[in-house]
Amino acid sequence: MPAPTEVVDDVYDITTREEPRDKRYRVFFSTKATPTLVDTGLQDTTEAVLDGIVDVGVEPERVIITHDHGDHVGGFDAVVERYDPETWVPEKTSLETDHTPDHLYGDQIGRFTAVHVPGHTKHNHALIDEDAGVAIMGDTVFGADHRGLPTGYFHHLPAVYSDDPRAAAF
Repeated sequence: MPAPTEVVDDVYDITTREEPRDKRYRVFFSTKATPTLVDTGLQDTTEAVLDGIVDVGVEPERVIITHDHGDHVGGFDAVVERYDPETWVPEKTSLETDHTPDHLYGDQIGRFTAVHVPGHTKHNHALIDEDAGVAIMGDTVFGADHRGLPTGYFHHLPAVYSDDPRAAAF
């Protein structure tokens, strides 16, 4: 896997797997104030997540999960076992993990505002740090690289990825 990429000051994209047609799986790691890992990747990409953290050179003190799909929570237990960070999971979300989250969140996590964005899942959240100009979208939208569009474009998730039955009508 490529080395972590600093996307803005002290915020890193850790790509955990790349597939044909420019599809990437990744997590984001902010080293500002409280070092925070957002999502933990697929279970079979855990080593890539852990290696990326080592490459950045800062240990996470907090893990925030945006929603409960496997590509966001698969490495949860491994990260908790390695680093023992404080963990945050959306309210009303149940994880099938060996470790119980420390906190269930609604609106605020440290400097992040957690914005409830249902549609992809009932408990999907985006994380906004307005002062830093950072928005971590989870699966609120997909990046252009997922569909081969030019860099800088985003698109809504196709209905096939949604657990909301109303999405099929769009």
